[in-house]
Amino acid sequence: MFTAINSILNSANISGEAYFVAEVQGQTKIFRVALEPGAEQKLTLSFSQSLRRDVINPNAGQNSMPLVSSLLTRDKQVHEYDHQVINHLPPALAKMADVFNFGVNNSPPDFDFAQQNLSSVKGIIYYLCDGQGAGVVVYQHKYPIALHKKTKLSYFSANGRTLDEVNHDSIDINGSVDFFYFNNTYYALNISLLERVYGLEQVINNLAANATPHIIALNIVDVTKFQSPLDIFNDMHKNRNFMRRLATTANSPLIQNGTINIANIQTLIQKFPILGRNIIFNQTGLIELSSQKQKLYFIRLLNNEASFTALNQEPFLAVGKDSAA
Repeated sequence: MFTAINSILNSANISGEAYFVAEVQGQTKIFRVALEPGAEQKLTLSFSQSLRRDVINPNAGQNSMPLVSSLLTRDKQVHEYDHQVINHLPPALAKMADVFNFGVNNSPPDFDFAQQNLSSVKGIIYYLCDGQGAGVVVYQHKYPIALHKKTKLSYFSANGRTLDEVNHDSIDINGSVDFFYFNNTYYALNISLLERVYGLEQVINNLAANATPHIIALNIVDVTKFQSPLDIFNDMHKNRNFMRRLATTANSPLIQNGTINIANIQTLIQKFPILGRNIIFNQTGLIELSSQKQKLYFIRLLNNEASFTALNQEPFLAVGKDSAA
């Protein structure tokens, strides 16, 4: 899947360029970071090792990556970030693509370590190039713990023999890759980070909110116990796994078209009994959703790949296999 990236990393002429993504007066800006030769060599090696370990080797032989828009997993694996589908590309991550446009006549300002505060740095962008024009851009999020501000009590030893005052702030860069940009495509390794810090959580909440009225309109669940039917899933908001599953149904053609009905669901459960666990039809003939467990299994039922096999051969969503367990 990523053999071209491997070729870049194996190039005898590989080199690296570093950039800081910083917040300046509420705006996301990118700054070039001048590197000493030793620092460039170490960072280039570190990021190359991470790409091999976390991107190239685990996906050898794969033809495609799961999509972020599927939203069903936050595992530490590579996802193609199809931001156009969910209409969300964080400004900080968009800066990765800008790196390919930089040149002699179009370069970002240098980060001024004497005048600028390292606490403004939100991420590290590192560009790995093979010297022949091919390259891959990686992004590493910076947590506050990685920033070390100098104080009047800060001292260090530069020569290993004597102690001297620390005159500048410092930052940890460990080589881990949270996101990367290659061949005009964004990829995410850390979906949890994308949710918590880069706005995906709110996108999921919005999609889930849009999905709820469509589900209610199917008239397959009993909402009589809820003062406002649209609040039926409010108690599940802290369950991010559930919210991702609910959000995936927002674009389901079967739900939007009203194809799903009680009869079809009963047929589905007869064919795949495992999907019927915790799915209870009450005296009204509708699905009971009075507990969180029932809601979770109900959404799993809608998300399961087996669903489109039984229901008119129409897929709910373009997502990978998902267990009902």
